[in-house]
Amino acid sequence: MKPTTLLLLVTSLSIITTHAQKKEKQPPKGYAITAVEKGGRAWKEVKMVDVTTGQEMRSVYQSTNEIQPLNARTKKPVVKKENPAPATQTVSVAPVERRKVVNLDDELNKGTALGTTTRHTVRRVVVVRHKESREKPFATNSAAMAYDKKHDRLYYTPMNINELRYIDLKSGNIYYFENEAFGAVNGYGDAANQVTRMTIASDGDGYALSNDGNHLIRFTTGKKPVITDLGALTDDAANAKLSIHSPGLYGGDMIADADENLYLVTANRNVFKISMLPK
Repeated sequence: MKPTTLLLLVTSLSIITTHAQKKEKQPPKGYAITAVEKGGRAWKEVKMVDVTTGQEMRSVYQSTNEIQPLNARTKKPVVKKENPAPATQTVSVAPVERRKVVNLDDELNKGTALGTTTRHTVRRVVVVRHKESREKPFATNSAAMAYDKKHDRLYYTPMNINELRYIDLKSGNIYYFENEAFGAVNGYGDAANQVTRMTIASDGDGYALSNDGNHLIRFTTGKKPVITDLGALTDDAANAKLSIHSPGLYGGDMIADADENLYLVTANRNVFKISMLPK
């Protein structure tokens, strides 16, 4: 995996381009996970965009919509779990002691005792930690999406949730692979294991990659999908000190070619070629 520098500006949002038919004079279109407002960070909206101009062509999913997700295996409604009560935590702020600084002559004239200590009372702060529902399609934002042209689907995974999901563009239904591990992320603070890159290869299989490069996940898209964690990527010796596992190479996106190669474009504009051929 020999890195080269990309001279183009790369955004952290996933945009998957589809090819317009030659006979139709339609603008090239793609799909993007974005926010309601321009420049926002709540990546919970899915839009079809003109990749030439960046203009929205239509809305695919709006976070305000009430939608019943379905299980990808059984096609039955996902059973909504009761939201746990918000966790509360009481934090005590310890007393603070301060020595009083005085002018000796003034204090003697006033008859004030020297070395007076002032104390602040103990304060208790109650912190309420809200637990957002995991059942909503984009409950925790998403930074990884891939377009499956053969089945007309948008595959994605929510951040902080180890689960593969997809939007069926024909029906508008959203499907979850419930209780099937998709990575190893452990909450908001686990930046290394966040899955932020995803693509569909020429063979129809999907690939997703964690930020730290330690989890390359393959998922098939046929009638009986299989999810497989292929493990960690291996640095090419020529990479020297620029390792695929470096924290400075998080984010970005992935694409695939017709020769069983993946190309990782990191958020800081480095490009890595990932060979999927057996050694």
